[in-house]
Amino acid sequence: MYSVCMPIISHIIKSNRAEANSQQPGHLKCLNKLGNLMEKKKRRGEWTRRTKRTWNFDGRTKWTRRVDKI
Repeated sequence: MYSVCMPIISHIIKSNRAEANSQQPGHLKCLNKLGNLMEKKKRRGEWTRRTKRTWNFDGRTKWTRRVDKI
């Protein structure tokens, strides 16, 4: 099961990247950061909407990765 949401988000980010570089509005900057983050994470494995948060013993939050089977 492949997450349908991801390509759409990354497409939006790519199309907005040029505009974000020129005027840097807040929401586009945020989207851009999200895009870069997703690209980095995707290299380490497929991140999906089913990714969930767990808490470490020291109180910080940690994201756990679930790889979807195709």
